[in-house]
Amino acid sequence: MKNNEISQALRLTLVFSVCLNGTLQAQWEKARTRVFRGHTDQVMSVAFSPDGKALATASFDKTIRLWDVAAGKELRVLNRHTDKIMSVSYSPDGDMVASGGQDKTVMIWEVATGRVLHTCAGHSFVVGAVAFQSNGKLIASSSYDGSVKLWDVATGRNCATFRPPSTIVHCVSFSPDGKTIASGGFEQAVRLWDVTTGANTSVLQGHSDCPVLSVSFSPDGKLLASGGWDQTIRLWDLGSAKVVRTLAGHRQPVQSVAFSPAGKTVASASGDGTARLWSVATGKREATLSAKAGIWSAAFSPDGKMLACGCADNTVKLWDSSSAVNPE
Repeated sequence: MKNNEISQALRLTLVFSVCLNGTLQAQWEKARTRVFRGHTDQVMSVAFSPDGKALATASFDKTIRLWDVAAGKELRVLNRHTDKIMSVSYSPDGDMVASGGQDKTVMIWEVATGRVLHTCAGHSFVVGAVAFQSNGKLIASSSYDGSVKLWDVATGRNCATFRPPSTIVHCVSFSPDGKTIASGGFEQAVRLWDVTTGANTSVLQGHSDCPVLSVSFSPDGKLLASGGWDQTIRLWDLGSAKVVRTLAGHRQPVQSVAFSPAGKTVASASGDGTARLWSVATGKREATLSAKAGIWSAAFSPDGKMLACGCADNTVKLWDSSSAVNPE
């Protein structure tokens, strides 16, 4: 291939990349936005059901609410927690949700009836996050008491406790194969744990002397995203335990990070009132979505077409990229 042909090919590639990025930006920034109202205090956590038909939301108003996504209607209110709720997670089969909050407990709920199956007590301070294992057998919880605990879903019993050298563990996530846990907190690092042995297999240090507030594995388990008080998102290659991208642009701490189901996009949510979508491949910002209020949590729908955000103005905002407000 001649030099002029190579130059032309590179120009075409660049044009295609710019056009594709512009298309993605328009797709999300012109997306129809719906607002779910019902909570009476800040919405701290959101989670889609595995089939994408329902959305669970957890709030400082001490309730979990289940919503019909298509209709935008409230299906059920779960209200057995005695203090503010920090986190909610759907089981892989969609039959249960788990929640954790400032009453120091983890609760496992039956979705169909709204009854509490188990109340898991053992933490001595706020439960900041909960997550189901991919096979649905375990729940991980992180706490401000400085621990990560594993709970048997069938019995509600505590079956393991991990203690990183941190006074507060803010976030926790299972790897897609369920064999590894990532945790982050005031230690200013992300730790990886072997679920079977309890061994701390890796320490990921890269955030700028600040707490880690959120962690999320990529769908293939090869990358990890972390959001921090330093207003950045770090993408980690878990094979080398090194940062491969630093995503900057938020003006307040990054409260939540989530990979799209295809693994090509990372969403970040911040108290600055925006959710931002980033290309995993290039690290470039694909879109900025304004909620006009601080955002504490973000989650993609299973098909990747919707993004739900829990907001400081007591609402849930849902962007549907398949339905533009002003399609061109």
